[in-house]
Amino acid sequence: MCGRYQRVASDAVAFWLSDEQLDEVMIALPTARRRRLDERAVVSAIVHVLRTGMMWRDLPADYGLPWRRVYNSFVRWSLDGAMDRVLSRLFDRETRNLVVNADDILRHPTGEFWAERGCFQAVLSVQ
Repeated sequence: MCGRYQRVASDAVAFWLSDEQLDEVMIALPTARRRRLDERAVVSAIVHVLRTGMMWRDLPADYGLPWRRVYNSFVRWSLDGAMDRVLSRLFDRETRNLVVNADDILRHPTGEFWAERGCFQAVLSVQ
């Protein structure tokens, strides 16, 4: 363990957005002239990290993305409000609960850091 961050050995199954969830996410993401990353993989990886509490550098290879790319997308989208819009649109189909809830965000060190700076207001307000 290094400081307050710890490596979490996770055998959790990789989370992947469904087609319906991806359609909802694409509405909330900022548009770019050219997409350089697979949005399904990036958002799925972000959700996986937040839900499991693992460090970004421990991101499973299943997503096929470098962890820094995923982390940088998370930070950029958190700062411009897109991540809040994305997470507030992702519901579990059976339970109708948010895929990533306020507890998940506050439990993860990076999520807590950005929440303290005013990000994720829509997700944090849903209980």
